Amino acid sequence: MPPIVGKDKIKEMFIEQLKNRTELMFEGGGVKGDAYLGMLKRLGEYGVKLQQFDRVTGTSVGAIAAMFVAFNISIEEFETEMQDVDFSEFLNESESFVTKARTFWWTHGLNSPEPLYNWIKYLGIKFSLDEGRKTEFAKLFAIKLGKEKEGSDKPLTYANFKLFMKTIKPAEIEKFTNMTFAEFSQAKNPDGAKRFKELQVIVTQVNPLGPKVFNSLLTPNAQFLKVVGASATMPFVFSTFLAKVTPLEEKRNQNGDLEETSGGEFTENPNGQAFTDGGVTANNPLDLLGWIDKEGELLTGEALKEHQANLAHNALCGIFVNDNRPTTSVKFRKEDIGAPNSLKDLVTGVLTSFSKSNAQLPKFAENCAIPILVPEGVVSIDFQKANGMKAKLQEAGQHAVDTFIHQRVKAIKAEEEAIQTRKTKLRAWFEHVKARLGVGKFHYKRERGEDKSIFSDGFQLKFKDGTISLDTAERLLEEAQDISTFKVKVFSSPNNNVVFDADIEPGTLPNVSSCCDLAENTEVLLSRHNSKDTLNSQDSVIDDDLTTQNFPPTLSIS
Repeated sequence: MPPIVGKDKIKEMFIEQLKNRTELMFEGGGVKGDAYLGMLKRLGEYGVKLQQFDRVTGTSVGAIAAMFVAFNISIEEFETEMQDVDFSEFLNESESFVTKARTFWWTHGLNSPEPLYNWIKYLGIKFSLDEGRKTEFAKLFAIKLGKEKEGSDKPLTYANFKLFMKTIKPAEIEKFTNMTFAEFSQAKNPDGAKRFKELQVIVTQVNPLGPKVFNSLLTPNAQFLKVVGASATMPFVFSTFLAKVTPLEEKRNQNGDLEETSGGEFTENPNGQAFTDGGVTANNPLDLLGWIDKEGELLTGEALKEHQANLAHNALCGIFVNDNRPTTSVKFRKEDIGAPNSLKDLVTGVLTSFSKSNAQLPKFAENCAIPILVPEGVVSIDFQKANGMKAKLQEAGQHAVDTFIHQRVKAIKAEEEAIQTRKTKLRAWFEHVKARLGVGKFHYKRERGEDKSIFSDGFQLKFKDGTISLDTAERLLEEAQDISTFKVKVFSSPNNNVVFDADIEPGTLPNVSSCCDLAENTEVLLSRHNSKDTLNSQDSVIDDDLTTQNFPPTLSIS
C-alpha cells in the first residue's frame, strides 16, 4: 500500500488533481513492459483509477499496454494475461543460423513476428468482440479443439488459443481480428455507454523514416490489432511489418459538414511499405504528441505552449530510466525524417534512438511523466530472462509512482516556500513605503495564465488621496528591483488608462517621468515577468491584502 497521506494537505491536493487526469501514455521498453502493471496497480491504490482515462496512447510494448487499458478490463484481468504469457516463445530459437540470416536479409529481422501477432490477436478476440461475433468464434474454437458442441470445457486462454491456431489457416479468423479504429471507438455497451477508450498507437514508417500516429480520427479504417502488432515489432529482433497505407479522404456537403470518409487503411501486404517499432522514432509518446495537434500538425508559439501545458496537467505517461536519467525525450523535428534506403533508414533510426538515451525530459513533461527505474540486469530485448524479472519490474513500477508523487509534492512545497519568502520581502517593502507615503493599500496576486502553467506575481499600490511624485514612483520601483524582475504598468485615473507599460530588468530603471504624468489616485502595478514556475494544481489565484494582521496568508491550491 502507498504511504499514508495523513495531514499533508499539499500531497492530498496533488493526488486529488491526479484523479482528474484523462490521458494515459506508455513508452516502449520491450520486456520492461511488465513494470506498467505495477505502475497502474499503485496508481489505483492512490485512487487514480483506469476508468477515469478517456484516451490511451502507446509505443511498442507501450502500445500493448495501451490496448489493455483501452479494453476497459480490470487490472486483475490485465495481470492474469501478463502472467500467462511466456515472452521467450516469441523468438524462433529452434531455427538455424542460416535460416535466421536468410530471414534477416529479406525482412530485416531475425525472427518472424507471427507468435507475437498471434498473442495480440488472442487479446483482441477475447476482449473486443461483440456478443454476436464472440458466440460465432466460440463455436469455431470448440469445433477446432475437438468439441462438437458449444460449451467446450477448454476456456479461451492463451495456451488453448495457441493450440487452436495450429488447427486453422490465418484467413479463417480474419473476420474476428479486423476491427478498425473507428469501430473500436464507436463500440457501445448494451446500456449505450462507450465500450472502449480512445486508442492511439505510434508506429515507425521505415521509408521515408518517421513516426506515424494511428487513431480513429487520422486512420479510422486501419485495423487496430495489426497496428499494435506493427508498433511492437522490435527492430532487427522481428521482421518489419509490410503494409499498404491509403490516405484518408473526406467527403463534405455544401455546408462543410462531413458526410463520409474513405481510406485511412492499414492493410497487410507483402508488397507494401515497411513499418517497424514505434520506438525507433518516438519511443516516448510525449516526444511526438507534445509537439503536434490532433491532426498531426507541428505546433509552434503560443499554441505549442498551451498544448504542452494541457498535457502537463491532464496526462500521465510511464517512461523508463536508467541511473535516474530519462531514456528518451527530445523535441520531434521534421529534419529527423526522410532517407533513401529502407535498411539504412532502419539502422539510422535505431542508432539515433540509442543516441538520445541520456536526453532530459522537456520541462512540461516533469509534471506528467512517471520515470520507472529499470532494475539492474533487465535488457529490453532479453526475452529469455523476461519471465524471471516480472516481479522485479512490477515492484519498480510501484516504486516509480511513490517517487513521482513525492518529487512533485516536494516541488510544490519548495514553490510555496519561495512564495512566502517573496511575500515577506514585499511586506517589508510595503511597510517602508507606507511609512513614507502614509495611507495605502497593498495587494499581492498570483494568477495562472491562460496556458495554465505560467504564473505572474504582482503587487499594487493604491493611494486614497493626494498625489505621488514621479521621483517617488521611480524610487519605489528602484527599491523593488532587488526582489524580482518586474513588469511595471502605471494607470491614470479616473479612466484607468495604461499610461506606462515596460519591463524592468535588474540593475535598470525606465524613465517613468518621460512617459506619463501621475494624477490623483494613480495606481502603480508591478508584476513579476516571465515567471514560468509550474504548480501541480488547478487554476489558483491569491489576492491578499497584506495590510491585514493575517500576513502571510496560506497558499490556496484548489
